[in-house]
Amino acid sequence: MLCNECQSLLPLKEIHSHIHSLPYRSVIPYTHPIATLLIHSFKFEGAYSLAPLLASWWHTIDIPHDAILVPVPIHKKRLRQRGYHQTLLLANALASKKGYTIIPNLLIRTIHTSPQSSLQPTDRLHALRGAFKINPHTDLPLTTPLIIIDDVVTTGTTLLECALTLQSHGYTTLSGLCLAHA
Repeated sequence: MLCNECQSLLPLKEIHSHIHSLPYRSVIPYTHPIATLLIHSFKFEGAYSLAPLLASWWHTIDIPHDAILVPVPIHKKRLRQRGYHQTLLLANALASKKGYTIIPNLLIRTIHTSPQSSLQPTDRLHALRGAFKINPHTDLPLTTPLIIIDDVVTTGTTLLECALTLQSHGYTTLSGLCLAHA
């Protein structure tokens, strides 16, 4: 983990941004060496125990209590490879600390793609088209505020594709929450 002194050195600051009409918030630049190390270890090296620490970076962000956390879904093939669903772990850590509700399977990843981090920005746009579907067994009111949880936003393609899928089914109050931004 991180000692208190190292944690205090992190330049955590709520950043508001938009991808098209989707607002999202993040708290640290991905280029910060400690952020890069921790998030990479969490996502790619099996350090899933870092989820509570990473989710604690969101401690100052005001999230409406009626909002539902929707983790970016992971394809079942990637889940088998990685062994865990990193955005679900982040959402669970945030929810357990602050009492939010999560719907882990509102969105379903139906197409297995190469990791976004391995693709060029222009290729990312095409790789995720149609990769997400809505769980047909959901009866959530369409006006429920939904917050899409992701770890890192670079081009915003993943957040945008999730939002477009939700919007195509009538969900109207959407935003994103990410740890780091590129």
